[in-house]
Amino acid sequence: MASSIFKRRRAQAVLAEPYLRLDLPQITPAACARIAAAPDAVRDLAEAALPDLRRLLRPQWRERGLGDHLCIIATAVAHNLKPYGPGTLPDLASMLRADTLDCSNYGLLTHHLAARLIGTSDGVRMIFIGWDGGAVGSHQMVIVPSQGAGRDLVLDPVFGLAVLASFDQIASGAAVPAGDVIAVTPTAQLKDGRAHFARLLLEGGFRPSNLLYFFDGADHLLKRYGNPYDWPTPAAVILRSRRDGG
Repeated sequence: MASSIFKRRRAQAVLAEPYLRLDLPQITPAACARIAAAPDAVRDLAEAALPDLRRLLRPQWRERGLGDHLCIIATAVAHNLKPYGPGTLPDLASMLRADTLDCSNYGLLTHHLAARLIGTSDGVRMIFIGWDGGAVGSHQMVIVPSQGAGRDLVLDPVFGLAVLASFDQIASGAAVPAGDVIAVTPTAQLKDGRAHFARLLLEGGFRPSNLLYFFDGADHLLKRYGNPYDWPTPAAVILRSRRDGG
């Protein structure tokens, strides 16, 4: 059984304001080292972790489909795989070799891992959203669109967060309900930043003017990224101002 590979600790859910923390015992430094060496090993980890994740999730999360649950596991693994720091090239091999990853790397790493869990990159549609300015600062999140009329799954592998919300809800400054923000096996490195970002979601701290980019998929991100200073978005004004010393 795949689960026998992993040292068994107790999976637990802890209310760690301002988010619910879920700890999956399968996500360990040793397991992450195996995945960095052979990324297909994420499948064994997910098989072992999935029952614990589903048991710990609250009802509104538990009713999501298998694909969303696997994307949550991929996010938690990406978050734990490498510490935050200077980034590297966006291809998988470079990210797996790197000592540290930056904000733009974590989303693509999550996409690569989720593709291995779900079976094909064509089956994992992830929208890459960039923010800058205001209380948000410079940051990326990933949205897995809902297959129905419900809320989307918003992933933040930098902080190890998962959120039930829509892009419109977040961008318009609407508050995300308590219980709809979770952290899955978060590391200690960015604890303060994680709490700040979760509070922004819960208190409606985003604004439309914070939008820096919106790429409709990993392929779109990689092929159409262009020159950020030329982006026709509200927050690109901030980039140009910084460049020009404003």
